[in-house]
Amino acid sequence: PLIRVEYSPYAKQQVRNIQNYWINDQAVKRKFVEAITIDGAESKDLDDAIWAEKTSFWYRISIHISDVTEAIPIYSPLDLEALKRTTSIYRKDQVLNMYPPELSQDLLSLDMNWEKLTLSLDIDLDFDWNILDAEVYESKFKNLKRYDYDNFLTDFINPESNNHNTLHLMYEIALKRQAIRKISWARMDYDESDRQLFVWEKQEKILDVNKNISKRIIEEFMIAANISAWIICVKNEIDSVFRIHSALDERAVYIPQNWLHMALATQNYTHFTSPIRRYSDDIIHRVLKLVLLRWEKNPYLKWMLHDVCKHINVSRSVIDILGILEKKGWLK
Repeated sequence: PLIRVEYSPYAKQQVRNIQNYWINDQAVKRKFVEAITIDGAESKDLDDAIWAEKTSFWYRISIHISDVTEAIPIYSPLDLEALKRTTSIYRKDQVLNMYPPELSQDLLSLDMNWEKLTLSLDIDLDFDWNILDAEVYESKFKNLKRYDYDNFLTDFINPESNNHNTLHLMYEIALKRQAIRKISWARMDYDESDRQLFVWEKQEKILDVNKNISKRIIEEFMIAANISAWIICVKNEIDSVFRIHSALDERAVYIPQNWLHMALATQNYTHFTSPIRRYSDDIIHRVLKLVLLRWEKNPYLKWMLHDVCKHINVSRSVIDILGILEKKGWLK
């Protein structure tokens, strides 16, 4: 089938193994980190968390992403299942998860139940809000607070709330980063943070001005993280997948070579921030962890990356077409 609903019996067995025996963590070391999550009230697959601080020399934003690939080895049944699907799909009446809900909405989700394994980025910005440096590392994450778009505003406007100053610093950074993109003629209606792929009618449209405060923070932090992941890959000459947009009237696609992203007005972009929802992000996580942090060989050869990119691009086109057909009532 073009859209897969059921998971293979081998993938289901792997889920049971993870539930029973947990994750065989192979990290050389993990740094303990704390941050917050911001998602829609209905969201269950939380795969990104953020934090910010200001020093005498720079601003630092931290992005902590669920370490999906530590639980799911390459070429395992769950990995192959995710490769077939390429993405989670959010329909108006259901979610078709790339990974089974027992993982995507529970064991791998960065909720507030217990500490979770994460892959983190610390990004230093100068006082002109440009990226100075970025570091990737393996971490163990604790969620300080699970925000939705409404309770975020409560803490944002309350000077007595625990995270009030940090939330305002995040918003300041987001506004400045957005201004930089505007000056560079980026398309401000182009959301490449792409935290959820709504190919049919959206479940929640963020129209309220107050809700846009938190949405803007997430969008700018995710874009900064994706740019930084690209910088680290290119700086260390690591073969991976890149997200490009070669003309404003064309869709963005994945290729194994570096190229510019015109809609975002940047020459450096990939997808790092949603490994629960996008297979491309799993690739980035694997190569960064194995090559840079564990000094192992890249598990993906160049031709393999080319074939995977082609598969993801075709799959996205098929999903978009099916979405159009369903909106028109031609597909049930």
